[in-house]
Amino acid sequence: MARLAMAKGAPPAKPSQAQPSELTTNRAGGEAFTVSDPSLRMLTMLGSSFWNEPQYYGSHSDDAADAALGLSAESSLVLSTAREIARGPNPRDLLALALWARTEMHIRTAPQVLLAVAASEPATKPFVRQYAPRIIQRADEVRQVFAAYLSLFAKGVGKNARGQKLPNSLKRGLADALARFSEAQLMKYD
Repeated sequence: MARLAMAKGAPPAKPSQAQPSELTTNRAGGEAFTVSDPSLRMLTMLGSSFWNEPQYYGSHSDDAADAALGLSAESSLVLSTAREIARGPNPRDLLALALWARTEMHIRTAPQVLLAVAASEPATKPFVRQYAPRIIQRADEVRQVFAAYLSLFAKGVGKNARGQKLPNSLKRGLADALARFSEAQLMKYD
């Protein structure tokens, strides 16, 4: 998407990719709009919620796998939208959105989860190492990305003793991020 391709070298999107919004109603019965473009939908979700926080009107996910992880319906929607972006025509937009959310909006958890999702998708793996050190800005966020990947894609942190391994792009990105921190920063978030 041209308006979301924030990264250098991202291919410009065709103007015809933006779909017109459909009219719908909100929970209060008022006029609302459905955002059909996944990148714009993700942008809206990142700016309007916290990762997996309970909401007054929120409910748990209908997806059995996400419900087993304790994810809210909103978090499941974020994950499915992230996968949709990663499998779309501009997969790099997922990492550009994560970087924007971390650097401009100062959101901490959702960008780490989006980085973990990007590491699991083949189309975004080539960009993970490049974006990881820029998305991970504190030493404790390395652990957060690691835990997010293991809990979402490797059947839990404790069950991964000899199970699924981290993708190489994520390993290298986390190593690059760790190399930027001083000993004091690493000890601070032990």
